[in-house]
Amino acid sequence: MQQAKMRHIKSSIWKIDWHYKLPKKVKVYTGKGKCFSPYKSGLTVQNEDALTIFWKFYSGTESIDMAKRDLTLLKKRNDLLGGNLKHVYVDNCCSVRPKLQNIVGADVTIGLDTFHWQERWDEILPDKSSEKTAIFRTLMRRAVFVTEASEYERVKDLILSQKKKATPCTILKEAKATIPPPVILEKRIMAVLHSLMEKDHQIDKNRTVGGENAKEQCFFKPGATTLNTIINQMEHVKRGCLSDPSDKTVPLFRFNPRTKKTYTSRGTGTNEIDNRYLNRLIPTPSVGLTRADRLLHDYYERSNDRKFVNRLGREPTITTRSEQLGMLKSLAQECGFSDFPEKNPQYPNDIDGLDEHIGFEYHLPEEESNVDEDDREEGEEEAIDESDDSDEEDMIDLLQDPGILDDAPADNKTTNQMDLDEINLEPNDVFAFGSTVDVSLFMPTVIENERTYDTFVRKTQNTHWIPFAHPKDSAIHTTRDKAEYELFDDMRKSYDRRAKQLDGPRGYKSFAKAWNLQASNLCRGLVDGSYSNELINHKS
Repeated sequence: MQQAKMRHIKSSIWKIDWHYKLPKKVKVYTGKGKCFSPYKSGLTVQNEDALTIFWKFYSGTESIDMAKRDLTLLKKRNDLLGGNLKHVYVDNCCSVRPKLQNIVGADVTIGLDTFHWQERWDEILPDKSSEKTAIFRTLMRRAVFVTEASEYERVKDLILSQKKKATPCTILKEAKATIPPPVILEKRIMAVLHSLMEKDHQIDKNRTVGGENAKEQCFFKPGATTLNTIINQMEHVKRGCLSDPSDKTVPLFRFNPRTKKTYTSRGTGTNEIDNRYLNRLIPTPSVGLTRADRLLHDYYERSNDRKFVNRLGREPTITTRSEQLGMLKSLAQECGFSDFPEKNPQYPNDIDGLDEHIGFEYHLPEEESNVDEDDREEGEEEAIDESDDSDEEDMIDLLQDPGILDDAPADNKTTNQMDLDEINLEPNDVFAFGSTVDVSLFMPTVIENERTYDTFVRKTQNTHWIPFAHPKDSAIHTTRDKAEYELFDDMRKSYDRRAKQLDGPRGYKSFAKAWNLQASNLCRGLVDGSYSNELINHKS
């Protein structure tokens, strides 16, 4: 039912996105303490309304050739549903454009996702968390996105009709901008780059003179990497990969009459949001295949139902989830109500012939699926003729087996099968009712779980764990205790006791690794003579 609900959605825009964090979490159990990860990448395809129309996990890395068969079937399904595909958003547009157009058609345009284009500037930024990086991102967004006058006036009238104050900030926040054509977009982006390069030039002059701002940081890193990145990024702009398609070809905005909000169809940002929520839905480092399949199907079903209401303005129903419907139906049957209304999704029957495989399912090998139907029918007829002749002979041989008729007279080896009813089979205790069986052989051995401290001792090879000295004993702290507290005060900026993820950037595990690395570096410095102060202990 969940796949049928997903398969009836048609599209005019595809938003293709690959992700890698979640597929590596799916593990397959092969034995006690043994498992492997069969998947390396995942593919999600959404339409212009951010509705997921296809998802699948693959055993290889990002490749259009690997997903060619699935995308071909997806295109056929969309044609049968009456959809007219016009535009495709993808990450690496220029490298996959020929392969994608062979699948979807030469008249379909291939565009670059804005999120990935903006992300590729990070390689030339010295500090991604600095104030100048925030300024660069703001200026680049203002250069890429343009709010047209008609859109500005529309949002202004909408805010005034809601009896709210229409300030420029609120108007620009609600208005949906567009990306201009390549000629205009190139001028806007180059204006930002030239102005920031001029600022970097002034900073280099101040460093030479040695003024007050001699240590001021530049916007871009020096070197050939910056120039190559700018050239590659501007190539996408000149080719029109970043610009929006014509509104006469593809409508980029969807207005919800119920909530009075407008949503855009551009980019793969909604794919990234779904991937982020799925990673939070499965926070463990490993998950079984069955549980992952259930969670992913349920999430995409709920996500699509929610977007039908928020984006398209449909009326919300009591429940549209297959899991809840199945539970309610089972409860109703147990209570004696067999006529529970079950709503089946409506979709054209023409797509039943498509052998699509969504999720973790795989296609059969090509060699088996390409067998000629005429040869297959002839082979089946020959096999049926041969089996009719051999079945009777096999039955006679089975009934005449000496092992079955051991109690029969020696001179009667061709006993009639009807005489088997008179043979006494009781001495053969087939089910061991009359035998004594040692059941203890099949009892499981209960082993006590290993404690956390025992695990720590085993993994550290009996190395003693020395915790921090208690603060109340500060009067009797040794030199090593004071050195540990001083190092902790220096490193505590990279540690947050309220961090939700232990292996996050400021979590417990990350801080423990950083602490032990610092302790190892100090030990190495003591050996080679570059460090002469007190050593510190490793911590858990």
